[in-house]
Amino acid sequence: MNKLNMFVKNNKEAEADLLIVSLKQMLNKAPELRIQDRLIALCDVVNRTTPFTLAQARVLQALASEIAPKVFTKRSYFAVLSALFAELEAPVLTGNTTEVVLAYAEVLSCVPYSERDSTWEELDKFYDLCESKDRAGLFIDVMAHYCKHPATKIDDIADLYCGRVLAYMNDSNPEIVAKVVICMNSIFGKLTKEAQFLLVPQIRCAIEKISLKSVTRK
Repeated sequence: MNKLNMFVKNNKEAEADLLIVSLKQMLNKAPELRIQDRLIALCDVVNRTTPFTLAQARVLQALASEIAPKVFTKRSYFAVLSALFAELEAPVLTGNTTEVVLAYAEVLSCVPYSERDSTWEELDKFYDLCESKDRAGLFIDVMAHYCKHPATKIDDIADLYCGRVLAYMNDSNPEIVAKVVICMNSIFGKLTKEAQFLLVPQIRCAIEKISLKSVTRK
């Protein structure tokens, strides 16, 4: 952890990435060592009083595939998800928010499909948070990562989350609009042609709303 912190602070991204790769290899080759539990402890996920460092957020992202299968049943693993959510819920976001978002999204993306109801409940909770705090960009970023992840299946929820994302297609902030495009590409990239076709009415409706707003402004 100290070495990763040093690499991050000195902007040595190649070295930091290599260290993360090595960490993942250790987790895969020696599961009996339960390295993930030691690293979770080092990340101080319980009773946090300070934001996650970049190194801690990256480590938690690397641990996602190890903790996700039991994240809703094992207390210490759920504490990781709760700590990440709590940081994204904070009144003031930190400069490390992007890495925290990625860690949160990665954990949810790695949860087995059999636990999909718990995953979608968590995503709904995060959506409500972002709506109440006007943080649409965070929600769209999470959905973009979740929907393009190799481990996820989104056919059952595509219509719901497509609608939620498209609601920001005419946002006054061009950065939000750009995020919407990226997220829609992620959604469509995971769907069959038949499933994509079913979303056409939603997309048409969103375009019509944009056109209507444009006419109204004139």
